[in-house]
Amino acid sequence: MLIEHEREALKALRNSIFRKESLLGREDRSVSDKACISVDSCLYQLPSRYRNKTVDIYETRHKLFIFDVYSGEEIVAYDISLIPGQLICKREYKRETDKTAKELKEQVTHMFDTENWKRFTEKNFKTFSRYVRDQCVEAKKVLY
Repeated sequence: MLIEHEREALKALRNSIFRKESLLGREDRSVSDKACISVDSCLYQLPSRYRNKTVDIYETRHKLFIFDVYSGEEIVAYDISLIPGQLICKREYKRETDKTAKELKEQVTHMFDTENWKRFTEKNFKTFSRYVRDQCVEAKKVLY
């Protein structure tokens, strides 16, 4: 009788980062067509190859681990956001890595067939050479 009284007061074990490799405590999540999953009203970005697929998540108090359902390998780990409605992503998931920076520069340079545009892009790419890839992706998104 005493043990029954104790069981009522017991709490379930929390997930631990040390047990993330175990299949216990994982949940299936559907990835949206924008390559995001929703966890506790926040969106977490995944690489685009996981669009419209299913992944496993393992959530601890401070971390979110996302796994490939078929291979079981960890795709990404994020710190849990305390701000509802936030989009959490890694910068490399937004980048176009299938094309070289040179190809992207050519595409953006030829978006408009004016001399002013060509001079602008050339000067911009020289001045901010470190951000060429990001600039090209944004230009294609906004101007196309």
